[in-house]
Parts: sequence; C-alpha cells; structure tokens
Amino acid sequence: GLLPDNILWRHKEAFSDGVASIKKSLFQVIQDIVEDKVSDEALRQAATRFPHCTPTTKEAFYYREIFEKHYGGQAEWLMPYFWMPKWIDVTDPSARFIKHYAAGAEDQA
Repeated sequence: GLLPDNILWRHKEAFSDGVASIKKSLFQVIQDIVEDKVSDEALRQAATRFPHCTPTTKEAFYYREIFEKHYGGQAEWLMPYFWMPKWIDVTDPSARFIKHYAAGAEDQA
C-alpha cells in the first residue's frame, strides 16, 4: 500500500487530543469553558428550550445556543437529526469516547 502497516494501523488520536497540549487536551479546555457558561439547571431544561435535537451535554447546549443566536428557529430544517455511527454506544460526539481512540500504550507504535 501507500502507507507502511505500522503507520496505517497505529493508534490514532482524537482530534481534540492531537491539537492541544499534553497537560490539558482541547476537550478538557472546552469542558472547562462550558461548565462556567451552562448551568446544570439550563441543561435540565434543554428539552423545553430546544425540543428538536435536544442537546444532552453542556458542550452541545453551548453550541446550540450559538447556533440559535445566528439561525434562530431554523434547527428543524438545518439539522433534521443527530448523526452518530451505528457501531458505537455513546451519546457524546467527542471521538475520545470511542474505544478505538482509547488504545493503551502497548497499541501505540
């Protein structure tokens, strides 16, 4: 093939882990930001505020607020559904929760 097997099949990083520092991933930075911007109560009331494609995490809620600020009332036709791969059992879209990205050090070449 075009790539050596040790490159092709090595452990892959989730994007948020590959673009940030070793001490704190971009995923963690974002979680810290949204923790301060979205209250627990706001997330509990998400279904009332956003009945279509209701955000289930503070991060998703935060992004949805930004979306609604710019495209208010258009979610149903711009976002007909949430897409998640059928081969995983997670609700958070972050790749770091997909087992393929959680390989141990022994899997890394």
